[in-house]
Amino acid sequence: MKRLFPLTQHTIPGIALGALSGCGLAIGISRAPLFLVALMLVAWVIIVRFTPKNIFKPIQWFLILACLFASYTHLVLVKKQQHWQQFETQAVEQLVTGVIQDRQCAHRQCTWTLAAYPARFTLHTPQIECQVGDTLSAIAKLKKPHGHHNPGGGNREQAALLKDIVGIAYTKTKPTCIINTKPSWFSLLLRWRESVAAWQAQHLTQDTVGIVQALTIGQKQQIDQSQWGIFRITGTSHLMAISGLHIGLMFLFAFSCSRLLMSCTPQVLQRIPLTIAAGWLSFLVALCYAIISGWEIPAQRATAMLLCMLLTTTLRLPRAAWLGFWLALLVVLISNPLAPLSPGFWLSFGAVAFLIMMGLGSRTDTKKWQIMLHGQLLLSMALIPLSVAWFQGFSVISPIANLIAIPWVSFGIVPLALIATLIMPVSAALAKGLLWLAAWQIQGMMALLEMLAGFHWSYFAHIASPLGIMLALLGAIWFTLPKGVPYKPLASLLWLPFFFQTPHPPPTTGARLILLDVGQGLAMLIQTPHHTVLYDTGPKTMYSDAGQDIVLPTLNYYGIRHLDHIVVSHGDMDHRGGLSAIRAVMPYEHLLTSGFELGDSKACVAGEQWSYDGVHFEVLHPTDTVPRPGKAKKNNDSCVILVTVGTHRILLTGDIEASVESVLSTKLSNVDVLIVPHHGSKTSSSEGFLELLKPKQAWIPVGWNNLYHHPHATVIARYQAHQIPLWRTDQSGALILEVHPDQPLTQPVRWRETSWWWQPT
Repeated sequence: MKRLFPLTQHTIPGIALGALSGCGLAIGISRAPLFLVALMLVAWVIIVRFTPKNIFKPIQWFLILACLFASYTHLVLVKKQQHWQQFETQAVEQLVTGVIQDRQCAHRQCTWTLAAYPARFTLHTPQIECQVGDTLSAIAKLKKPHGHHNPGGGNREQAALLKDIVGIAYTKTKPTCIINTKPSWFSLLLRWRESVAAWQAQHLTQDTVGIVQALTIGQKQQIDQSQWGIFRITGTSHLMAISGLHIGLMFLFAFSCSRLLMSCTPQVLQRIPLTIAAGWLSFLVALCYAIISGWEIPAQRATAMLLCMLLTTTLRLPRAAWLGFWLALLVVLISNPLAPLSPGFWLSFGAVAFLIMMGLGSRTDTKKWQIMLHGQLLLSMALIPLSVAWFQGFSVISPIANLIAIPWVSFGIVPLALIATLIMPVSAALAKGLLWLAAWQIQGMMALLEMLAGFHWSYFAHIASPLGIMLALLGAIWFTLPKGVPYKPLASLLWLPFFFQTPHPPPTTGARLILLDVGQGLAMLIQTPHHTVLYDTGPKTMYSDAGQDIVLPTLNYYGIRHLDHIVVSHGDMDHRGGLSAIRAVMPYEHLLTSGFELGDSKACVAGEQWSYDGVHFEVLHPTDTVPRPGKAKKNNDSCVILVTVGTHRILLTGDIEASVESVLSTKLSNVDVLIVPHHGSKTSSSEGFLELLKPKQAWIPVGWNNLYHHPHATVIARYQAHQIPLWRTDQSGALILEVHPDQPLTQPVRWRETSWWWQPT
């Protein structure tokens, strides 16, 4: 057997990398399973034809594992596809029942994660007292997950896929809680986690409780947005994830305690060495801690590497850092083949890989502080490409912030918080004192990080092409190689495309139109060769802010650092909701509003005109600036703008209704692109308006499965009767069209269809 399958130090990397490649291949081309079968056949022919008997080379192991994991990942995706297809596009009211696995409550509302074989779903309800492990039952509207699709934005569907969430349910009535008198061991662990969170919240202030909960039990819900902003700017967000640092400290604490206890009972250790017995018992404690913390990818990686270390110690095998790394990678991919979709996967394994390379290449006579400083600088540099790939920017102040925060968290805050949590049942007074010391240190650290984040150069928003990111990663690897490797200064040349190549340049002529997918709301960008206009800013709700989550990432995606005009059509929150977030970070020249006023705003009134790079903007409505009460009147105060690019005309309509459409009919003729008024409401898009404009394209900014049932069926029928092509953001994601003055109009790019990764149908 050993001769048939020689798992040497050379074959294990091939196996792990083959598994990773197979997972990525299946995620990227999961709609072509026949290609995967063909790939397996080709690999098998290569193995049979070119491999000597009883010998498997690393490249052949790579091909075998790539085929196996591609097929395995494809089967997982097909299974998830079947789960997602249980739910209709429209929300259907039905009985929803499941065992509670997690809950988040705020503002008298709760979001429950329920397990209902064979998958999980979330349920949004009014607040009710119910524990993890109990069963929740309610009549609710159930639908499959749906996310926004925009340039540079995140994706809720991808997040739901990673969490194995197949449905989302909503109810306005209180659900029924069925108490489970015999909960499972897993439910008992989660209940202990909730009791710890409640105890910590009772004894800590609002500015420290979220960080303590994140560092001890993996709950990050209580960390507010301002704190996340500081962590993002200083590059210290990774400290809030349960990873190798926390798992290792828990293991060491448990190892010390178990070794002390076992040394007092020598009869237990007649056959098992003390170190081995204490190690495996401590591993079980660390494993339970990783599960309690949410079993995220960094915790999985740390637990797998810890297991590898224990196995090599128990079997008396030579230790190898890379062996633990590759085996951990393999274990994570076996447990979750979709893990490569998560940024935590790449950041966690990437950071550990660079640390191993730097550790193997460091000299033994170098002082520890020099190793630490050199390592932190190289690690921060190495993670820049990954940070840009996932978050469109990187922290410049990160090396300094991490040199301070990592030891502070590792040796000051985390040990105190963990010990306080563990001894809470034994001595509440001592635990409270230790918790207070941990909170005091958090306040000091946050004050310092806030000061570092205050420098205007602390964070650099950046976007790079895939080629630029890959070359920068190669340059970072080259830098971390041991001393003596030739031509190291040339590695800096590999960073040039990363910083100086513009992946999404502005249009050379005319304008780029970008209607963002912000849900039930409106936000649109008009980008010329040297200027940018933002029309409306999207909605803001209790759970999301389109300005922060969608508009700003899109601006960064296109390298836009300055807005020339911000136009807010009217005062409804689905049009002005994201304005505050945008104004806080994005410089702008002019702000036009209608129906409401801000300190530096100017009224949007008919007759206002301006031009950028040959693109002409003209305000057609309203004709006065007097705010009027009433919902319909507010809609009819919308700022209507006609954009002219050569002979092409684009009409931005806000939420105007039929009465204003009739007024505008005297000022308008044919248009090429019409932003459908009021999201397709039956009070707009009148017959006469469409007959006059005769648009070649109509774009509907609308939320998927929205409460208002926009666009209305009669409106859709009206557009179809006039043979006007319709595109909807809820179905297509963001709509992008480059309009050139001397070229005919083309169809818009539908951003949802540009995504390379697997999507549910």
